[in-house]
Amino acid sequence: MKTKNPFSLSHDALADDCPILKESYSEVNSIGLTYLIWNETTTHLLFEPNDSYKPKRSLYQNPYAIRGVILKVQTSNPLPRNPALKKYARQMRNKSTFTEIIFWIQVTKGRFHHIDFDRQRVIGNYIVDFYVHQLRLIIEIDGDSHKGKERYDAQREADLTGLGLTIYRIDASDVKYKIKTTMFKLEQFILEKYGMEQGEV
Repeated sequence: MKTKNPFSLSHDALADDCPILKESYSEVNSIGLTYLIWNETTTHLLFEPNDSYKPKRSLYQNPYAIRGVILKVQTSNPLPRNPALKKYARQMRNKSTFTEIIFWIQVTKGRFHHIDFDRQRVIGNYIVDFYVHQLRLIIEIDGDSHKGKERYDAQREADLTGLGLTIYRIDASDVKYKIKTTMFKLEQFILEKYGMEQGEV
C-alpha cells in the first residue's frame, strides 16, 4: 500500500489515478482531499469531516477514519441472507422504536465520521438493528423487548459472531438520556478495535 499525505490533484490527474471518481471530483475536492491511498486494485479517499457536507452513498469510500486514525477494513465473503425477511425488515424500518430513531439521526448521511450505516439489515436468519459493512460491525439497541429472551439472544449472538461479525450493544436508556456519551463510547470502541497504528498497512 502506498500513501501520499497531504496533497491536492487536478481533475485530470485524479481521473488517471482513480477513474471511478472522475465525475465526482468537484464534490470530493469541495470538502478537502487530504489523502489518496491505493493498492494494486483499489483507490480510496480519506477526507476531513465537514458537518455541512452530506456525501452520496457512492462516496462512502474506505478507509474510514476517526480523528485522523484510519480504520482497518474488514474483508470476507458476502454474508448469507434469508430473502423471506426482506419485506419484514422494510416494515421494521418504517416502524422504528424511539431509541432507534434517535441513534439513526446521529449516524445517517455520514454524520458519524462519514461511516456508512445500514439499519434493519438482514443477516442470515436475523435482522440486526444497525450494521457497518466495511467494519463487519453490528450495533444493537437493547431495550425491554429483550427481557425473557436470553436464550434466543445467546443463540442469535453465537450465530452472528460465527460469521466473523462483531456485536456492540447499547442500552436503550443510554440512547434516550446520554446520547453524547453513547456516541463517544462507540467512537472509542471503534478506534480501539479497528484503528490502525501509525505506519501500519
